[in-house]
Amino acid sequence: MPAALILLTVLGSLVPAPQAALAASQGTASIAAGGYQSCSIESGKAYCWGDNGFGELGDGSTAGSSVPVAVDTSGVLAGKTLTQIAAGGGFTCALDTAGAAYCWGLNNWGNLGDGSTTSSGVPVAVDTGGVLAGKTLTQIAVGGDHACALDSSGAAYCWGLNSSGELGAGSTADSSVPEAVDAGGVLAGKTLTQITAGDESTCAVDTEGVAYCWGLNNYAQLGDGSGAVFSTVPVEVDAGGALAGRTLITAGESDACALDTAGAAYCWGGNAYGELGDGSTVAASIPVPVDASGVLAGKTLTQITAGGAADHTCSVDAAGAAYCWGDDDGGDLGDDTNGTQSDVPVLAGPQAPTGVTAVPGDATATVSWTAPASLDTGTLTGYTATASPGGASCTTTSATTCTITGLTNGTTYSITVVAHTTAGDSGASTPDIVTPTGGPAFTSDPADTASFGMPFSFTVTAAGSPAPRITRTGRLPSGVRFARHGNDTATISGTPSGTAAGTYPLTLTATNPAGTATQAFTLTITPAP
Repeated sequence: MPAALILLTVLGSLVPAPQAALAASQGTASIAAGGYQSCSIESGKAYCWGDNGFGELGDGSTAGSSVPVAVDTSGVLAGKTLTQIAAGGGFTCALDTAGAAYCWGLNNWGNLGDGSTTSSGVPVAVDTGGVLAGKTLTQIAVGGDHACALDSSGAAYCWGLNSSGELGAGSTADSSVPEAVDAGGVLAGKTLTQITAGDESTCAVDTEGVAYCWGLNNYAQLGDGSGAVFSTVPVEVDAGGALAGRTLITAGESDACALDTAGAAYCWGGNAYGELGDGSTVAASIPVPVDASGVLAGKTLTQITAGGAADHTCSVDAAGAAYCWGDDDGGDLGDDTNGTQSDVPVLAGPQAPTGVTAVPGDATATVSWTAPASLDTGTLTGYTATASPGGASCTTTSATTCTITGLTNGTTYSITVVAHTTAGDSGASTPDIVTPTGGPAFTSDPADTASFGMPFSFTVTAAGSPAPRITRTGRLPSGVRFARHGNDTATISGTPSGTAAGTYPLTLTATNPAGTATQAFTLTITPAP
C-alpha cells in the first residue's frame, strides 16, 4: 500500500494533522492564506490582513490592511473561542470550540453558508437547520468560492459555488447552505479525517490515509488519472506519484508546497512572484527547498498553506511565529511592506523579543529580555514570559523583566517571551534554559555539649537545592575535628582532651548557587561526670 497521506490541502486552506499541532498556547494557533488575504488565530481570537474588498478581513469594513486586524467579536462571535480558520477567494471561515462554523466576506454563490447570497464584512453563523442539525464540526476548509467541513463522525459537508461539482453532492447546483458530500461510491464505509478546499475542487483523506477528490480537473488536480474535466462525486486519488509520503501538503493558484518530517519546507510550480520561496523567480517542476538562511534559520515549521487565488504562501514554526513569501498585493505577507513581493520568507506581524535571559532563584526564575525591533505598526500592550514544562508564567505591561514563581527546584525549564500588541502577538522568543535552586538553610541545632575524655559526634545538616556545601570557621578543642560528608551534612566529632573544657563559638556556612546561610554554633566541653 502507498505511504498513508497525513494531510492533503488544495488551493487555500489547511487543517493541521495532529502531529502538526502548534506548540503550547503561545503565538499563532492556526494560520491560513486565502485569495488576497491571510488570517490567523491567537488565543481564540481571529486576526486577518491583506485585501478587504468584500469584507474578508471580518473587521466590519472594506479597507485593506498590511498588518493584522482583529475580526469583529461583537456579533455572532461574542464569547466564542475560535480554534481553526480557513481563508479563500474573498471570504473566510472559522470554527469555535463548540464545533460551530462562522464565515465572512464574499457571498455571491452562498459562500458563507448562511442561507443567503448577501456578503458580510462581519462573521455570520453557517446554517445548522439542515444537514448540520445536531452535528459537531471538527475541521473546516475554504476554497475559491466554496467551503467544506467535517463532523465528528467523519462525514463531509460543502456549500457555495458548485459549477464544477466541487460540493461533491452529485450535481452542479450552487448551495447557500451546507450539503452532504456523496457518501456512496468510493466513500462508502469510509471515515474522513481531513478535508481541504481548492479553487474549484475539494480533497479529503480517510483513516487509512487514502485521498479522495472531487470537482474541477482541468489541471488533473483530482489526481485520479482519468482525464475527466470534472467530477461531481468523490474519486480516489492515485497515491503512487508525487503525493506519496508527504507529511503536509498545500497547493496555491499555480504552485504547491510541502513540509517534511524535519519541519523544512519545499515548493514547486510557478514562481513569477517568488511563491516558491527559494530566493528566485524561476519556476520549478520538482520540489526546491524554501530558503532557510534568513528568518527561517534554525526554525522548525509545523504548518503550511498557500493562497488559493493569489501567489503567496504562509507557514508557522514550532514557536507559533508566522512567515509568508511571494506576492504582496493587498499586504498578503503581513510584514507592513504593502505591494513589495518577497522571494524568501518574511516574518508576518510583530517580531519576538530577543536576548532572553533567566536567572534561577528558589523555585523562581527572574527573566529579562530586549524589546522587539519591530511591532509592525502595532502598539505594545504587554509581555508574557512562560516556563516549559508546566506553563508557569509572569506578565508585564511594558517592563522587560519579570519573575516566574511556583517552579520546582532542580527541574530544568525552557523560558520564552511573547510580545502582545494591538497588531497581534509575536511568536515566542528564542528560549533560555534555567534550573531553579533552593536557598540553603540549616536544619540542625545551633549548639551541642560534650564531656572531655568521652567520645561524641554531632551531625550538622542543611537543606537546599542543589544540596549546599557546609564549612566552618572557629577554633575546635583538642581532640575534636570537623568533617564534611557529601554536600548537605557534616560532623563535629572526636574525644575532647583533658584540657579542652570550655566554650567554643563556631560559624557554620552553607552555600549553593541560590545563596549562602550562616549559623552561629556553640560547642561546650564540660568535665567528665
